[in-house]
Amino acid sequence: MNLIEEAYKKILTEDFEHDGFYVYHGTKSDSLNGLGEAGLERIFTDSNGGNMYGPGVYSTYKLATGFQNTRGTYGSYLLKMKVKSLRSFIIYDKDIALKVYKNPSIDFQLRKIFTPEQYQELRNSRYVDYDKICNARGDLYTSTCALSLITSLRNYHPSLYYCINGYIFFGHNDGYVCLIEDFKNVYPVALTKDGGNTWQPFDGSDSLTNMQKMM
Repeated sequence: MNLIEEAYKKILTEDFEHDGFYVYHGTKSDSLNGLGEAGLERIFTDSNGGNMYGPGVYSTYKLATGFQNTRGTYGSYLLKMKVKSLRSFIIYDKDIALKVYKNPSIDFQLRKIFTPEQYQELRNSRYVDYDKICNARGDLYTSTCALSLITSLRNYHPSLYYCINGYIFFGHNDGYVCLIEDFKNVYPVALTKDGGNTWQPFDGSDSLTNMQKMM
């Protein structure tokens, strides 16, 4: 059994904290080759994408608005994936934040993710523009807020950086972005080559490479 098959079978025995949250990622044909042996990590670490925000699964969670960039920039295949948990995510999308945290405030989310001591470390840091990361200025493109937080934590507060499992934000070029830092927190469920008009479901019984050949 390959890694993708194992991951899918694991889905069937796990509880999803936020069931029904799907994301999409455009990828090239050659990136799918050998995916079963290398696991999901291969798709994302083999590409040049994601260097700005660090390693992780880069995806869009609004297919209608993000598909052109997702597909056109990164490849002709579109992979639909299911996210297991949004725990300890920083979520700039108010609707999603309300579902996960019951509160859209970034300050509230940070208080939930960090211990009181860690939160004070963040608030007292001279390297963190706290108003900016909380979007106090009302920036339309919250990617700048997420980038400010990621860069500050990664460079000056690495222990805090690893407490956050992902980010959901809106970017100027990439639209609605979900960055998932744990490769085991997302699983493939379907593949399309025609813009989402038809999908080849993935149920763990076949490899994505074989699915690709059938399209």
